[in-house]
Amino acid sequence: MNISKETLPAWLRPGRDALYFIGIGGSGMYGAARLALAMGFSISGCDGRECANTATLRQIGVSLYEENFPLPTEISAVVYSLAVSPTHPRLREAEARGIRTLNRAAFLGAMMLAFPKRAAVAGSHGKSSTTAMCAEILVRAGMSPTVVSGASLGVGRDSFREGEGEILLLEACEYKDAFLSFAPTHALVLDVSWEHTDYFPDRDAVMRSFSAFLRCKSVERSVAPQDVLSADITFGKGGDYTAEECVFTREGSAFLLCHRKEPLGRVTLSALGAYQVENALGAAALCASLGVSDGDIIQGLCAFQGISRRMEKRGYLRGVPLYLDFAHHPKELLCALETASGFGRPVAVVFEPHTYSRTKSFFEEYVRILRVAHRAGVLPIYAAREKEDITVSSPLLAQRSGITYLADYTKAAAFLTRAAGEGCTLLLVGAGGVESVLSHLPCLYPCEKN
Repeated sequence: MNISKETLPAWLRPGRDALYFIGIGGSGMYGAARLALAMGFSISGCDGRECANTATLRQIGVSLYEENFPLPTEISAVVYSLAVSPTHPRLREAEARGIRTLNRAAFLGAMMLAFPKRAAVAGSHGKSSTTAMCAEILVRAGMSPTVVSGASLGVGRDSFREGEGEILLLEACEYKDAFLSFAPTHALVLDVSWEHTDYFPDRDAVMRSFSAFLRCKSVERSVAPQDVLSADITFGKGGDYTAEECVFTREGSAFLLCHRKEPLGRVTLSALGAYQVENALGAAALCASLGVSDGDIIQGLCAFQGISRRMEKRGYLRGVPLYLDFAHHPKELLCALETASGFGRPVAVVFEPHTYSRTKSFFEEYVRILRVAHRAGVLPIYAAREKEDITVSSPLLAQRSGITYLADYTKAAAFLTRAAGEGCTLLLVGAGGVESVLSHLPCLYPCEKN
């Protein structure tokens, strides 16, 4: 890493300080912990569940403890996610022992100051895919970025990359205004929609937060869609970067990348969906602001193979394709259905709603969108960080939509198997544990069939 440790706060001393992470296996905390380790800190942590991230941490020698196990003796600071309760026993212990505590956003905001160039990818939708696109471009350009993402940087890849250059590329989440703790030099906003309804009261509140993010005093170059926010560089219809002559297929898309109406080259993008073209434009604009050549941008986009759970083809069931998608917001769900509908078959979808607050806020939109599919089934709401809200439920959503309620993953697998027999394109959608449905399917073949 080409970093300057002298720019870090005085209480962060790589090589001397030991950091403890609560919820270290979470998608956000994992990257923060890996960054700290790469920068020379001693790290340890705890998590209430085992997952791929905790397995990776153990493999590289990180000490992980049970949540009820006391903090190690030599700890300089405790880092926690916004999902952790203030009453967590390790937070209370840290307070009693006079150990500094800070949330993940504040921690990353401090750590990123060591990097001369700090590129942050924000937006209500598309952050993970676009972060991975940017990573591919920057690596192809020889800039060797360090990358902190909330999702894998490609199917089978990690969500963290340790680089040798001066660029830190990170996914910047807006939940509870976390990204306002960051200090990016280059900031990208992809899309602004009303999301995280348990925190933002309406779309105007979301817009204010994203606007503040782009206006952060550390930002040297800002990037945003032409029709959404004012920025130094724009993309999309009428913007600086546009996609012309777009063609969409079951394998991806092809378009002519243009800058201020001047053709830069043709891009063949493997990631499925029209929205991925918009993500590619945002990635192109951000990377150009970092000094990447047009040729490297085009090569990087062409090399990008997509990331896990974003219209990811997982195989064939009874000869028809099954796609796994992370969609949980109505806009994302509709995009997934529209993309699958373009493949020439009727579509059958199994949807797992994510959080009670989101399901309640967008209930009528879910009702309308789920009716678009030829066949649709809905699983119980994945609570995530929330407690049960008895005023909203999946059986009610199924009743109002006229679709099938699926009480568990076994019933979801049976639903998909029947739909496959009818020749439907299969969609398995949600941001929770919906991928577990795959283990209940009778047989999922990787062979190519049309």
